[in-house]
Amino acid sequence: MAILPALPGVEVRVVVGGEPAREWPMPYDPEALWNSEHPEVPRTINYIESMSGSRFSVTASLYSGHGISDPAPAHANQAFPEGTDMVAFRVTIDGVFFHSFGIYINETDTKVFGDRYFRMPNGNIRKQFPVFSNIITTEEASRAAIEADTARIRTLGKIDIVVSAIQVTGEMPNIAYPNDSAASPDMEVAMKVHNLYAQHLTHATQYEEEPQDGTPGLKTYNKLATLGEFQFQYSSHRPVVGRNGFTLAEPMPAVESTNLLPQHHYPEEEMADGTPMVDLTGNDE
Repeated sequence: MAILPALPGVEVRVVVGGEPAREWPMPYDPEALWNSEHPEVPRTINYIESMSGSRFSVTASLYSGHGISDPAPAHANQAFPEGTDMVAFRVTIDGVFFHSFGIYINETDTKVFGDRYFRMPNGNIRKQFPVFSNIITTEEASRAAIEADTARIRTLGKIDIVVSAIQVTGEMPNIAYPNDSAASPDMEVAMKVHNLYAQHLTHATQYEEEPQDGTPGLKTYNKLATLGEFQFQYSSHRPVVGRNGFTLAEPMPAVESTNLLPQHHYPEEEMADGTPMVDLTGNDE
């Protein structure tokens, strides 16, 4: 599990396919592609191994001795604001807000969060689950697609959890996001962009859906302070950080899957007699 010395008693981890993901701490590197909205708060960055087609979730635990009370004292370089009654966890996946959840500070609790709710145009509710999906590189990319992929490639393969101190003010029952926010992202990435900026990247996140009756209520709150950030980078390959990469503390297990990632989409062509073929040479001649 990931921990922050400035947030004693708060632990966050990612669960992949029902099992806690193995974590490898990533060293600080000024060239890393993290683009945090809260650069001033303490953070931890870990690498986890993703598996194609596996659902994943975020687990947060709040243990006794977390040092938060009301009124809250200063503790381990972190002053918790007076009035704090819940620790909130805001989850962003691949640069897109996923959902948020919280744990009351008078509880020692573990919560697993791996779904979100959407209201369809007909009024039905659907539940979505994040799934690691194959990145597919393609040579058939327009200039506009290359520019768009260059902008989004820096956000892929990342799970961010921002921890905040909040004061609960009420409840909002039967909440579901509108359907226009429910679409899964495109998995195709221009090969040129992938090779330049993210050769280690093998997966991004899509969503599986199931029908759902009703939705849980949400809390309304006042945000008092941002406390810290847990960042996870995921891939089925060893990550690249900086110019020379880095060595993991423990070797990764051998890849048993025959599905080598990322996949690549080659342009289809035809011979003079109309027989379809695929050019694997990469040459234009």
